[in-house]
Amino acid sequence: MRLEELSQQKNNKILEIKNKLPVIITNVDILCQFWDNQIDCITNNSNTLRSVDENERIKIPRELAE
Repeated sequence: MRLEELSQQKNNKILEIKNKLPVIITNVDILCQFWDNQIDCITNNSNTLRSVDENERIKIPRELAE
């Protein structure tokens, strides 16, 4: 009886995991897309900053500087 109960619990857990897998996979895909976009943005920003002349003086309005 105890072995049957353990086997049933195991099967229930396996079924529970199987039911959650599609959602987990979808969430991982969404996270991968998010981080791919972040990497693209960071790369673009980095490339833009590399092209800026570090010696050029930029005038910032006093209101923004405060």
